Amino acid sequence: MFIRDPQSARIGEEILPFELENVPEFFQKKAEVELHDTPEKRAQGLLDPKVMSRSRSLKLHVLHLYLSIHTFEPLLRRFSLPGWFHPPSEIPHTKISKEGYFGLPGINKKAFDSTLLVEHSSYGSAPTHDKHTKNVEYDDDFLLQYLRARKYNVAKAFSQLKGLSVLKKKNPGIFTDLSYDKTVNTINKKIMTILPWRCQDGCTIVLVELDNWNPSEFPVEEIKRAVAVYLLQSLREPMTQINGFKIIIDVKSNPLKHLKYCTPNNIYLMYYGTQECIAGRYKEIHIVNQSMTFKAAWIIIKPFLTDKLKKRIIFHNNSSSLLNYFPKDVLPKQYGGNLLNYNMADWLKRVMAPARLALLGGQTNKAKASISS
Repeated sequence: MFIRDPQSARIGEEILPFELENVPEFFQKKAEVELHDTPEKRAQGLLDPKVMSRSRSLKLHVLHLYLSIHTFEPLLRRFSLPGWFHPPSEIPHTKISKEGYFGLPGINKKAFDSTLLVEHSSYGSAPTHDKHTKNVEYDDDFLLQYLRARKYNVAKAFSQLKGLSVLKKKNPGIFTDLSYDKTVNTINKKIMTILPWRCQDGCTIVLVELDNWNPSEFPVEEIKRAVAVYLLQSLREPMTQINGFKIIIDVKSNPLKHLKYCTPNNIYLMYYGTQECIAGRYKEIHIVNQSMTFKAAWIIIKPFLTDKLKKRIIFHNNSSSLLNYFPKDVLPKQYGGNLLNYNMADWLKRVMAPARLALLGGQTNKAKASISS
């Protein structure tokens, strides 16, 4: 229903710029059908992760109060006004644990169930704050990334959100000392970039050209920072949240430069961060130009990949076959396309402004207070 032919796609019609002020109606409908993205889902979904990330105390207190009320059911029946008291038999039951059931009128069943199942292993555990997210303030735009990525499954969205918090705590260097003057070298030297046009189905296109990376000039730690900036900041675009990424990786490489960085730790970190922590939907990954470096990396990473992701990895013997998947107008000239200028330095400078970087991956309460003061 929402598949478009890359051969017939035209700029200004099916092909749209990476940055858009509003989501076109076609993609709004796509989000509703494919992601269950409706105003009602957004309102409910945005409430639940915020409660989950801070505390489950309120919901458990409501639960305890409700159960206490039912302990005194006969007395309440005697004094309650008509229509005020609802006996258990009149309320749909909602499973909250293996040990028991309860019903609460007016409470969203799926959201309540997801919240409690994520937050505690058995009924009756003491209310606590989640240790990974309790000091982080998430804005609605950021939470929407995770809800859309997990099609409004609140438990899965919150699990991935916690993954990002853990990633930041264990790898603080990736999210600190971010510098536009350094990161822009990924564009100037054509190492990595977002392309200026989306493909015909609305996906953001990321281009990586491994052979242009010289680790002696641009350390691997800066590559990790750049990946975090590109993915997290491009996901601030609702069109990217809805349609996801298509990634082109040109793995042509000088093994003398790159093989030493193909360590299990580096490769797993890249996999874990992009798949388990960042709310990206990876629709296709195109591998162009095989190399010894890639073969070494592939041996390490392949066991971690899900079958679903493996099916989305497409290998190309030559770059011309990319035209079977992408319109000619969105691809750079060296890959058979018409695109001559794809310098996205202006976009990168905007998203790496201090105020925007402060929101990268959620914002600590302490950081928020310092910005406000």
